[in-house]
Amino acid sequence: MNSFRGQGYRSQYTNGTSTAIASGDVVVLGNEIGIAVSDIAVGATGVVERCGVHELAATSADAWADGAQLYWDAATEMLTDTAAANPLAGKAYEAKVALVLLADVLVNSRPSE
Repeated sequence: MNSFRGQGYRSQYTNGTSTAIASGDVVVLGNEIGIAVSDIAVGATGVVERCGVHELAATSADAWADGAQLYWDAATEMLTDTAAANPLAGKAYEAKVALVLLADVLVNSRPSE
């Protein structure tokens, strides 16, 4: 029996929060993140991208090397290199120096095709 169900780059997500999700917003999926492909109203189901390179807000004080492990701080809505209780965001797609406010991340460290 063939068990293949898909490449896993995108999945359906039902917005069970009390806030609408805008296209490009980070969605926390357990211990990792995804990126909303389109707007997802409260109670609606939409598509979330689970990999690929995305430019996201980043903690200005942090600096990291290309390939560094990154996390999503839901409280500040920014990438950070501090694990703490933050879900995994992926790996830095390029180095970042302090004071830079945006950074590229390979979401969940899986390249898309």
